[in-house]
Amino acid sequence: MKTGAKLLLTAALTLGFVTLASAKDTTIFVIAPVEIKAMGEIVSGYKERLTEEYSTQLNFIVKNAQGDINIQRALLQQAKTLHPDIITTIATQPAQMAASMIHDTPIVAVAA
Repeated sequence: MKTGAKLLLTAALTLGFVTLASAKDTTIFVIAPVEIKAMGEIVSGYKERLTEEYSTQLNFIVKNAQGDINIQRALLQQAKTLHPDIITTIATQPAQMAASMIHDTPIVAVAA
């Protein structure tokens, strides 16, 4: 499956968790484990695709754990406190940590 198709599928699944018919803005908290070109491209493509496909105002909060598990944990705690509509994690390890820490917000794993 091509990357664009994967992102579109992910976008559809992501926004399936949120009621888009409402006038409410949607906040998506995105956590990448490291800052490398590939992660940046995934985040950029994810944001671009969601923005293209949905007319709802999307507010992205993008954070990077800088390869540090403690920073990643702190970012997930911050996400939990902010109560975004969706938490998106890039890669498997952040997704697993998010699933163990957060139980009241939809979590979408991208490129896991």
